[in-house]
Amino acid sequence: LEGALYSPHTPYVIINEKVFKEGESIGSVVITKFLHDKVVFKYGEREVELKLDVPSFKKMILKR
Repeated sequence: LEGALYSPHTPYVIINEKVFKEGESIGSVVITKFLHDKVVFKYGEREVELKLDVPSFKKMILKR
């Protein structure tokens, strides 16, 4: 997970220099959910959550 472009309507994640949205697959792994602070992947019957570093992101927004 390299980055995220979060919007409630169309969130995207950047993985291995490629952009993906919910429901898309990366090989046999499916991006099932994307919230403002985490991304959920499904691999077979197993779900894995990757949390985003939200405090760093909030600092970037506040500096604008």
